[in-house]
Amino acid sequence: MPFENIPYYEIENTYKRETKRGEDLVIEAIDIDEGKRITNDIILKTKSGKSVSFAGFLKDKVWKFQYDPAAPRVLKSRLAKFCCFPQHKLIFYSTLDQDGALLGLLHEIGHANLEKENKGSKYLEKQGFNPLYEYIQSPENQELTEDDIHGRGENPRDYIAAPYLMVVGGENLQFRHKMFIPKDLLIKYGKLHAENERKSWAFALNTLRKLKQKGIILEENLKDLKSLEKLIYGGLISYEKNYKDAYSPEMNYFTKGKKF
Repeated sequence: MPFENIPYYEIENTYKRETKRGEDLVIEAIDIDEGKRITNDIILKTKSGKSVSFAGFLKDKVWKFQYDPAAPRVLKSRLAKFCCFPQHKLIFYSTLDQDGALLGLLHEIGHANLEKENKGSKYLEKQGFNPLYEYIQSPENQELTEDDIHGRGENPRDYIAAPYLMVVGGENLQFRHKMFIPKDLLIKYGKLHAENERKSWAFALNTLRKLKQKGIILEENLKDLKSLEKLIYGGLISYEKNYKDAYSPEMNYFTKGKKF
């Protein structure tokens, strides 16, 4: 039965949905809020009778979960079955019955916890994205040529000619063929983005290990390091490829010389 077709049943004004994962059971505790199903907690009950509350891993208890079956189709990624929306304090998920699903859920909780530590999206925007965005928005910078750079007494090698960069002007979106952007702005943003992703995966892995020490195997089919690395680095490499394709082969901060 497809995950989204698993029936809900009501207990004490809270809807619950149960999903089998091998011999374990995942339970979603769901409330109806303004017509939306908001998941207050996702609980794993193992075959040995032990329980894991995923809401318990959230440092900010305002955060909730929300089921969204469209996520992987919209974002076109296996790992995009989970996404974090800090502005709404919601973690979206689309499936819980597949290998890697609970690890992916922990990864998004890691992102949510970085928000609580002020090291999440706002930090990334302030330190990395905003300076880059301000540079991109400048009409003068948008028209910058290699001759202009020479005329400033600067080296064009300190810039990256970014193809098809999206420039936002009011409500209009334009695609420019090429724009010269200082390497240091792109590198800073790329490194901060990579750090954000890796810290969230590190949280997921550390939690996985702690649960294992308590006799709880969260991902039965991902027990060995090789399987875990394949899943995690698959996600990191996809981010890295976007930077390399759009900007420079040098931008390999997501995987370069680092192992979990």
